[in-house]
Amino acid sequence: MKQYIQNSVWLLLEKLIKLAVAFVLIGLVAKHLGPEDFGILSLGLSVASIVWAAGSLGLDQILIKEFTQQRYSDSELLSTAVICRFTASAVLVIPCVVGLYLTDALSVAHKLGYAITICSVLFYNFNSYQALYQAKSQSSHVAYVGLSSLCLSSIVKIVLLWIDAGLILFALSAVFDIAINLLLYAYYQMNKPVRVSIASFNYGLVGELWRPAAPMLLCSLMIVIYTRIDQVMIAFLIGVDQAGVYSVAIRVVEAYAVIPILIATAFFPFICSKPDARNIRTYFDIVTFSSIAAGLAIWLAAYAAIPYLFGPAYSQALDILGIAMLAGVFSVVGFACTNYLVAVGLGHLRPLRLALGLLLNIVLNLVLIPRFGLWGAAVATLISQIFASWIGNVLSPKTMDCLKMQSRALFTLGIPGTSRVLRDLWRERSATPRPIESGEF
Repeated sequence: MKQYIQNSVWLLLEKLIKLAVAFVLIGLVAKHLGPEDFGILSLGLSVASIVWAAGSLGLDQILIKEFTQQRYSDSELLSTAVICRFTASAVLVIPCVVGLYLTDALSVAHKLGYAITICSVLFYNFNSYQALYQAKSQSSHVAYVGLSSLCLSSIVKIVLLWIDAGLILFALSAVFDIAINLLLYAYYQMNKPVRVSIASFNYGLVGELWRPAAPMLLCSLMIVIYTRIDQVMIAFLIGVDQAGVYSVAIRVVEAYAVIPILIATAFFPFICSKPDARNIRTYFDIVTFSSIAAGLAIWLAAYAAIPYLFGPAYSQALDILGIAMLAGVFSVVGFACTNYLVAVGLGHLRPLRLALGLLLNIVLNLVLIPRFGLWGAAVATLISQIFASWIGNVLSPKTMDCLKMQSRALFTLGIPGTSRVLRDLWRERSATPRPIESGEF
């Protein structure tokens, strides 16, 4: 257990620093661009996220599991995953850019901004390297790369703000944010025994990874659409500027969700190595407690910071922030559920529940957004997340155990398992022999 705590501490340290810096910079960029241009930039990034959800091939948790169990060589796994993901992303980006070029609904500048941000998908492959380090409990490497990329990205954005740059240059900076991560990981691995090469690509491994990953691909795609479709529908139903305001609340939720999802990912090898009932209950408790605690802290901080960082044009985002944060808690609990299902070989049961939840979300958006605006979109997301992440487990007898453990964790706020882990760590620390200081005899 101690190594998983240490692993998550490195990840948390990196993410907390990135969250603080990124939140300030996003606020300054949003204030600089204004709701309409910031809405265009956010929509482009939303489309890029949806494309990457498909291009990632659902391999994130599968890779962590395989790197942990070591059934294949690390070089084969990493090379096969990176090459497959890059190929899939390139195939998906081409029709997106062509379709964007043919549309007449956007100005040339907005088309170019969209095209640039969509192309950022080609560099999202750094997640494959992260899976390797997380499986080996070497998250200090992830932290080093993350903080290095943060410094470079922050410098670029500060320069763009200083020169009063427009939408196109900020779209390019968004691509740079992703690309620099991949370049740093590739550089770091150049002198390592495990690195990406065409010679290590294993055609037979593609099928082995694809079979369990296919349900996860559907899950990832639907989860991303969950978090992005409301922004797209808001833009078409009530205006791009309203989508820009809504995206501020969503950015806060995404920033918050990084912390508990990171903890869920760091502890995932823990249940993969020994998926017994006690460990799984502890896993759900830790994830639930961290999601609620982080949610409260981020909500209070954001409520005070948004008017100052983003400006009065985005103050409407405060009206929906609480609902959006609550939806984020259920989203994190659903992420933990997906990890559990993968660990016990039931990952194929997740897509149906997500599909029903997504359909519910779209229907509710169509009904509520025209009538209630941004508040309607937030409520639609909350209701659909509760169903897809939690209540929907009632649809299959095989997921009833997951439903019970989720319910227990939610109703107890995850306190029992979290407090037990903290007590065990304290006892372990207290039992560690203290070195004898000179002069004590």
